[in-house]
Amino acid sequence: MPKASLAIAKKSDCQGECRILVRLDITRTNRPQFKSPVSVSPPHFVDGSIKIPSRGKLNITLRESLL
Repeated sequence: MPKASLAIAKKSDCQGECRILVRLDITRTNRPQFKSPVSVSPPHFVDGSIKIPSRGKLNITLRESLL
């Protein structure tokens, strides 16, 4: 059964954000990996998912952009 996993790229852009890498495990020999157009700052990416802080700790525009 195919499985997808997410990771964060090692290189960051000029704003300090990194792109999210998507890896699809289809078979043992067929494992495509590509960069998604979504970029996130490293503290907001935890354990393969994007962690969005609560509304009181983050300004609303950043929270909406992450969603």
